[in-house]
Amino acid sequence: GGFGCNLAFDTGGTSDSINACLKIASTAGKVALIGIPESDYTNLNPHGMRTKELQIFNIRRSNQTLHDCVKNYSGTLNDNIEQIITHKFNFNDIQKAFELVAEYSDNVLKCMINFD
Repeated sequence: GGFGCNLAFDTGGTSDSINACLKIASTAGKVALIGIPESDYTNLNPHGMRTKELQIFNIRRSNQTLHDCVKNYSGTLNDNIEQIITHKFNFNDIQKAFELVAEYSDNVLKCMINFD
C-alpha cells in the first residue's frame, strides 16, 4: 500500500543497501543488519531512522546461525523479533555468556545480558 515493509533485511552491508532498507521500512518498522561491511564505517542517514522510529537489529552473521535467524523471521514469527534470543544471562554471569557465544554452544542464536 505504499507504506513500506514491516521488516527489511540488509544482506549487502554497503551504505547503499543499508540506506535502501532504511528507506523502504515502514514507520515503526524493523531493519535487520545481516551483511558484513567491507570497511569499518558506512554512511547512514540517521534522520530517516529517527523520524520513522525504526528499530535496528545487528545480527552476528555466521554460517552456523544465519539459516536459523532467517527461519525465525519467516511466517508468523516475523512480528516478534525477540524470538531469536535463545539465551539470557544476568550481568554477573557475563563471562559465561561470552564463552557460550564464542563457542556457538547450546544452539545459541542471540544472547542477551540483563543488567537488573
